[in-house]
Amino acid sequence: MAQNWYAIQTYSGSELSVKRALLQLAEEMADGKISEVLVPTEDLIEIKKGKKSIVERPLYPAYAFAKIDLDTALWHRIQSMPRVGRFIGESKKPTPLSKKDIDAILDYIKNPGTKKAAKANDAEVAVVDPIYPELITDWLSEHKRHLSVILLSHGHHDHVAGVDALVSKYGAQVWGHEDSFKKVDRVLRDGERIKPRANSKSSKLCCSWCRTKNYGNWPCCCNTKGFKTSRITTK
Repeated sequence: MAQNWYAIQTYSGSELSVKRALLQLAEEMADGKISEVLVPTEDLIEIKKGKKSIVERPLYPAYAFAKIDLDTALWHRIQSMPRVGRFIGESKKPTPLSKKDIDAILDYIKNPGTKKAAKANDAEVAVVDPIYPELITDWLSEHKRHLSVILLSHGHHDHVAGVDALVSKYGAQVWGHEDSFKKVDRVLRDGERIKPRANSKSSKLCCSWCRTKNYGNWPCCCNTKGFKTSRITTK
């Protein structure tokens, strides 16, 4: 029995429900093919109406991790479960996590607060307003990263031209206004700001406009503090 750890992309906010569903599936199958399921969490301080409270949040939003003896039938069965997006992997096929990545996640669970867990997520990056998919693909390949999220500031063609190609290749989620693209996985409110994860070297948001020198120093929708949506439509 060859068991490996896999990252499974879930719908935003459904990490724990997917974990429960996977554990239930493991119990129903009773063959040991699914041996462990993890959704690492962290405690954050939330302030509402001047009152502080500690809330538990997934360390890796929209991801669950499972140790599985995976075959094609089980792959498709899990991927067809409610609130499950897909397995992370090359060419849309599940790829086991490296020992370094899973060890960092397990180390964080045993020792909450360590910086190693943030490093385990370095393989996942987001891109803002992709125009030239070939440039992004080359960079991802060179740095051995995987595109997980595409952030759209608005729906003009010169900000979304590369989305279809990148979604097709990496299965990345699209975040933006509901009218910024034909299919948006996470709808953002007007003016909502998405900030990179603290202490994560790879979480700096990358804009296609900034990375291409052809356009000089054009003003950009992203900045070092995060990404902010703007209410501009294609209509």
